[in-house]
Amino acid sequence: MSSAQHLSVLDPLCSRPFPAQRDGSPTAAQYGGPGYLIRILAEFTGTEEHWDTSPYQDLLDQCEAEREALAQLLGDRHGPAGEFPLQGVLLRTMEYGEEMDEPWASLSGHVEHLYLWRLESLNRWLGLGTSRMGEELPPRLLAVVTETDPP
Repeated sequence: MSSAQHLSVLDPLCSRPFPAQRDGSPTAAQYGGPGYLIRILAEFTGTEEHWDTSPYQDLLDQCEAEREALAQLLGDRHGPAGEFPLQGVLLRTMEYGEEMDEPWASLSGHVEHLYLWRLESLNRWLGLGTSRMGEELPPRLLAVVTETDPP
């Protein structure tokens, strides 16, 4: 999917109503809950000739390159992105047992950092990141839309 096609998915996602209760799981193409939606924009599994045989780092590099290209387009549209590292959220939940709001708690388990834009007109945040659930699952480019401020 091209960056322009990703934008055509993100535009309606940003204004879509949030589910009333948790809907789906992190392995689904789209899932969410009260106050947030997460959409998998792309999954990197290798080329058709070498299906599932590309080294994980190569696939991760492709995913991150696509994230950077899309972040540039989103930056042109919404202004410079902030960067939000999620390792601290993971540490606070795992090490100290601190309760964190969604989507931040679940994202911290498989996304190292997000590019974040505040969509003032919608009173929402838009985030873009790379999901890494270990080498047994392919890296995925994801977007998150939420009304919950980052911790």
